Amino acid sequence: GTVFRVPTISNLFGGIVDSFPTYTDPCIPTAAAPSLAPGCAQVGIQTDIQLLSKVGGNPLLQPETGDTLTAGVVWSPQLGNGDLSVTVDYWQIAIQDGISSLGVQFILDDCYINQNSASCALVFRTPDYNIDHVNDGSLNVADQGAKGVDTEARYTWDTSVGKFEAAVLWAHLLERTKTPFAGAAEEDLSGRYTDPTAEDGGAYAADKANFSFKWYWKDLLVGYTAEYISSLDADTFCNCGAGNRPDGSYIQKIDSQLYHDLFAQYQLEMGTKVTVGVTNLTDEEPPFIETGFNATTDPATYRMFGRGYYLRLSHKFQ
Repeated sequence: GTVFRVPTISNLFGGIVDSFPTYTDPCIPTAAAPSLAPGCAQVGIQTDIQLLSKVGGNPLLQPETGDTLTAGVVWSPQLGNGDLSVTVDYWQIAIQDGISSLGVQFILDDCYINQNSASCALVFRTPDYNIDHVNDGSLNVADQGAKGVDTEARYTWDTSVGKFEAAVLWAHLLERTKTPFAGAAEEDLSGRYTDPTAEDGGAYAADKANFSFKWYWKDLLVGYTAEYISSLDADTFCNCGAGNRPDGSYIQKIDSQLYHDLFAQYQLEMGTKVTVGVTNLTDEEPPFIETGFNATTDPATYRMFGRGYYLRLSHKFQ
C-alpha cells in the first residue's frame, strides 16, 4: 500500500512555544570526551541541566509520503479438546519526508561534533558562550522506516471444571530507522532509548510480549497476565558517540522488565460485574534512565507506581 499525509494545521501554523529539555553542551570537555569538540569556538558555560528550546509549527512543511507492506499467515488446528490459533504477521513501513523534529541534543552534537552548518544555524549563544536557546521546530526529515513481526498464539480448551484460555502476544521490532536530513547517515533506533526531546524519541524495545492465562467457571473468571519489555541501550549525556549513541566507552543498560497482574471477575444478575485485582504483583520500580525527562524514566513504557489494588463495579443496561 501507499500512504500520504498532509501536515495538520498545528504542524503548519502552531505557535512557537518554550520547552525546557535536558542537555549536555558538547563544548564542555568531559572525562569521556576530554578534547574540545571540533566545531566549538571556545569552552562553553553550562549553568543548568535544561535549556530553552523553541518548538512549534513550520509553514514550509511538505506532505509525508510512503509505502507499506503487510503479509501474514494464520494456522488454526483443533488439538484434543481445545482449539489452537497461531497468527504471524510481517509488516514494513517506509516514510519519506516524515514530519518530526531533530531533538536538542542531536542539534548540538550535529553542530559542534559533526560541524553541520544547518544545525549550527539553529543554536544561539550568549557572548560568554552559554547557550541562550535552540530552535527545534517541526521539519520534514529525510526518511523514517520500521519493520517488525507480530505473533499471537492462543489456545482454549474445555474441562469438567470450566474453560481455560492461554495466550501469548509477541511483538518483535526488526528495525526502526531515521535519517534526520538528506545526506545524513541512517540511524537504527531499535533496541534503544533515544533522545526524548525529539518527536520520535523514547523507548524502542526490540521485544515486547504479553501473556495471559484465564479460567472461566460459570459466572466466575480468574486470570493472570504478564507484560515483558526487553532491555535497552540508552542515549547518555557523555557525548561518547554521534548523537550520544553509546560507542562502548559508556553504555547505560536498561534491564528488561516483567510485570505480573492478577484479577478475578464475577458476573452478577441483571448485567452487573464485580472485578478485583492486583497490578505489578512483584512491586517493580521504573528503571532509572539518565536522559529520561520525566522523573528520569519513561512513563509511556514503564509503570510509574509499585504494587496496586483495585475494585471495579460495572453495569450494562439492557
